[in-house]
Amino acid sequence: MLILWNSLIASFTVLKSSSQTVIGELTLSNKKRWLVAPVYGSNDIYKRRLLWKDLGSFSDIEFPFIIRGDFNCLLTQNDKMGGKKFVLNQGAQDICAFMNQGDFHNIGVISPKYTWCNNKKGGGHIFERLDRCLLNSSALESIQIPVVRHLAKIASYHYPIIVANSWNKKTGGDAFQCLNLKFKSAMREVFFWSKAKHIELNTLKEQLKKEIYDLQIEEEVDGGLS
Repeated sequence: MLILWNSLIASFTVLKSSSQTVIGELTLSNKKRWLVAPVYGSNDIYKRRLLWKDLGSFSDIEFPFIIRGDFNCLLTQNDKMGGKKFVLNQGAQDICAFMNQGDFHNIGVISPKYTWCNNKKGGGHIFERLDRCLLNSSALESIQIPVVRHLAKIASYHYPIIVANSWNKKTGGDAFQCLNLKFKSAMREVFFWSKAKHIELNTLKEQLKKEIYDLQIEEEVDGGLS
């Protein structure tokens, strides 16, 4: 799990980390402090309980706490379309108990509603909302109208090719310096490639994202594209 932040406007201190989350304190330039925890929950219900334990150990913190990511579990039938009917299993009960005990609130979402699909056709097509954002009461008070917007799912082979070429270049220094130099080199190559060969890339990208977004909305509403 990789966490990036702009050091010009904030600082980030890791307080606890595991294979499922990194919990850290984000201090903004106005000195306001937030707890931030990106999450990638295990598919295993028992391993996922370790996630609830780690997150719960910080739930009594008085300043805003944001938990965001792929929890790999559903909360209600509204989180699923297609396939077998949703059942309130132990995994769902565990996350509900964590939210109730820690005073966390599930934030509403702007379509597309679902964040995962199995890419099958016909009756085997399944949509699920595995990703979500949880805020404690302090965070809710700090954000006027909190809402999560799911972006269009886009796959492109262009950037990975450029990054791969840059990534293979040899660099010196320790592991952290090496990683930082590779990121800078990759971003620099992406910038010049975009500027030199795709002057209107941003416009074309936004058009494509809108078309994909509209198709995904249509797919969710109609239960699949014809």
